[in-house]
Amino acid sequence: MVRPTPEWLPAALARPATIARPEAATCVTSLDVPDLLAGAEVAMAKGSPKRINILAFSLYGMGCPCYEQFGFAHNSILPFFVRGLPGAARLPPRVHGGSFTLAGYFTGRRIDTYEWYAADGVHEVKPEEGADYTSRHLEFIVEGWCFHPPKPNPDSNDLFDESIAEMRRLGVPFCSLENACSNRPEPKSLPVGPCSRNLLLRKARLLDDQSLLLEWDAAQARYREGPPHDPKGEPRDEVSVNVWRDADVSALARRYAAKRFERIANSSTWILQFDGVPRAIDAIQGLLCDHDVAAASINSISK
Repeated sequence: MVRPTPEWLPAALARPATIARPEAATCVTSLDVPDLLAGAEVAMAKGSPKRINILAFSLYGMGCPCYEQFGFAHNSILPFFVRGLPGAARLPPRVHGGSFTLAGYFTGRRIDTYEWYAADGVHEVKPEEGADYTSRHLEFIVEGWCFHPPKPNPDSNDLFDESIAEMRRLGVPFCSLENACSNRPEPKSLPVGPCSRNLLLRKARLLDDQSLLLEWDAAQARYREGPPHDPKGEPRDEVSVNVWRDADVSALARRYAAKRFERIANSSTWILQFDGVPRAIDAIQGLLCDHDVAAASINSISK
């Protein structure tokens, strides 16, 4: 199947390169992405792309055999580089560690990797073993970029040194300033208030953790329909809880009438066991809202 090149793409790739500004990066969470894409789509339709500086990572060395993509706010980007951009080519560089500031704009579209290659005139492409070329990812036009070298790490310095040398060999510009989003400050406290999805939304934005909302919605469905046969399996009477800043788990267990609690190794995750599955389902929403809880999920068993 021949996928047509979007009519706007050649002109977009011919635009002059711009300077990536790490200090002006927009700190986007996974929850902001749908609104960001909707705004980008409207701007593209008006012929006035909405430009942005973002922080992104190479997915190479992170369990992904493909290297066309960058990671961004828990999503993946398929980037197009403007012509003449220093150090840029059709494929982004493979790199262990480090990050990039990308200056440019989202088109509002999600495309698969076959479409990404086809837009560059490559219609016969074979995925690397284990690579997924059919899933759709965010389309991003890169008008400027720079590389943030990885922080020193005794366990990985050899790999990091190779990455830094490769960036220099390719002529990728190095960022002169740290990206404002690189070290997102941990919130001092979690929100409090009446337990609701809106409270969970505030917490999820602070922690950049969409799973809080997914767990809330799953619990709501269970209230209406009873314990479902979902892909994860049958819900059990146990809830995994990640506590916030060494909260008093014994007090938390009493608050939600757990009959037993147990810490997993030396982690911040605890298992709270309840008197039956219905009681665990009743407790999960309150736990998700609790200011002492960073995350919670009902444990399940395969069918």
